[in-house]
Amino acid sequence: DIRNLGGPLQQPVSKPGYMTLRTEPLKAYKCESVRHCPGGPAGSCADHHDTTAVGCGACMPGAYSDGGNCVPCDGTVDVLPFVFVMLLALFVFVALVVAVSRDAIKQTNA
Repeated sequence: DIRNLGGPLQQPVSKPGYMTLRTEPLKAYKCESVRHCPGGPAGSCADHHDTTAVGCGACMPGAYSDGGNCVPCDGTVDVLPFVFVMLLALFVFVALVVAVSRDAIKQTNA
């Protein structure tokens, strides 16, 4: 859905929930969510949404979809689960070495 702002030099503006591509400012696309398309001049999308994707339906490079909103990647990785798994593996390994060593000592003393 497109509306004209007035005068002959004005570009059409999309209503919220619709968008137009910069390459086709007179062809409107209905967006999946109003959150993706706030309306405005051609190529207007919500933050971090790809303005070249029909309906603002994709995230910009360096962003990812989180519940329908595109959020920027911060470049960090949550290392806590990795550290926990590594410590657990180390504990299991030490417990196995101790158990095998006890059996070997018992057998040599018997």
